[in-house]
This record gives sequence, C-alpha cells and structure tokens, in this order.
Amino acid sequence: MENKSSNGVFKFFLYINNKEKNFKQYQFIKKCLISVIRIPFGMAGILSIRPFASKKYANDLTVKAILELSNKSFFKELEFLIIGDGELFEETLKPLRDFKNITIQQKFLQQEEIAKLHREYGIFLNPTRMDSQGVSRDEAGSSGLVPVTNRVAAIPEFVDEDCGILVEAEDYVGLANAIEFLYKNPKEFLKPKDREWIIYVTIKKITI
Repeated sequence: MENKSSNGVFKFFLYINNKEKNFKQYQFIKKCLISVIRIPFGMAGILSIRPFASKKYANDLTVKAILELSNKSFFKELEFLIIGDGELFEETLKPLRDFKNITIQQKFLQQEEIAKLHREYGIFLNPTRMDSQGVSRDEAGSSGLVPVTNRVAAIPEFVDEDCGILVEAEDYVGLANAIEFLYKNPKEFLKPKDREWIIYVTIKKITI
C-alpha cells in the first residue's frame, strides 16, 4: 500500500483500544500498515490541549512560539485554541491574553469533546520536556492533525519526520518555524481527494 501524499511527510499513528478482542497494551512501531480516511481540517487552526501542572509539559514553549509567530505578517490569519488546567495555567498564559486570535479555556475535556476539536483543527502544538509516550499527541495525529513537538526523551520512538515535525529541546523558534512552514506549504497537507494515509501501528496481545 503506497502513501498518496506528495512526499510522504505526514503519516500518522493510530491508537487502537479494542477490549472485546482482549488487547490490553499497545505500542507504536513502523511495521504494520493500515489505511484510514483522513477528515478535513482548517490548516491555519492550531490546537493545544495540555495539563499545566508541571513545567515538563512545556506550555511556556507554546507561549514563546506563539509570541515568535506574532511578529509574522500572517499571524492574524492563524487561530489558536489552548485548553488545559493546573497551577501554572494563569501565570503561563498571561502573555497571550490580549491576542484576539487566541482562545484560552481553563478546563479538562471529555474524550468526545477532544474528538470534536480534532475535526476542527489542523495542527497539534505539543511541546514537551519529558514524555514517556504522548498519547494525546498520537490521538491527535490519528485524527489527521499534524503534531509539532520536541525531540526529547522517548518522543522520537513515536514520532519522526515521516509522521510530524520534531524540533530540538527548548527550541520555541523551531516550533514557530514548523507552524510557519505548514501555513506556507498547504500542499504538505493532503488534498481532499487524497485522504488515504498510512498509519503505523503494532498491537501487543496480552493473553487473559
């Protein structure tokens, strides 16, 4: 099965949870190929859903990346939605409060609400300083969003240049540049008629 995107840049992970078949643990590797139908999204929409309980979630890098983008001529054409909660929420997001194209919501979401947002946005901004995997990022990727994150800890085991955009640790300018690249290169997103993407997934079956 071949990837129908122009250069194979964005292939995404599929997260499977099938209790009826007694699958209990899942890990992502590049072995099995499964095709899915990609849903449309707004290419200029950037979504961030993160806890604000610790600096390991690197929400300050999200803020710095957005401030970097605010100096660009196209910034007002972007739409940001930042959702989360935690003791660092107010302090971290204070610099973004005056931007009209940034919506900030202090709350936690149900899975159904997250799935709805996945259908409305194109980029999942997910910087990190320490993640063992990053399930929310992979779920966003499986919904068709482009994950933008950091090359730290175990992240490169789950994301590479074939399935998202990785920048180096603490590189908020790199995060901003990734968003700019996607905005200026819409062909990197699949055209509506070419929605078959390749998803890599491995299922580890646990006998009960």
